Amino acid sequence: SRGVSALTEDDLLAMIAAKKTEFQIMSRVPYGIIVYLRLCAPAMVTGLYHNSFGSVFMLIMFLAYYGLREWGFWMIRREEAV
Repeated sequence: SRGVSALTEDDLLAMIAAKKTEFQIMSRVPYGIIVYLRLCAPAMVTGLYHNSFGSVFMLIMFLAYYGLREWGFWMIRREEAV
């Protein structure tokens, strides 16, 4: 018979695995949104990328997103090393 602590550990490992998978999927969603908008609503994307302010703003947003995404992957690698 398994003790309560073993069940709790299994539950925690399952939850961590689910969160890792969720992070990996959700980190790809913004790319899908951009592709979808370029294909289905190019006029919306034109305002964001085809002027100086929009290009600089979107570059800053992309760099912030990319940095946070890399931080998330760093946390996953760090957790796996433990």
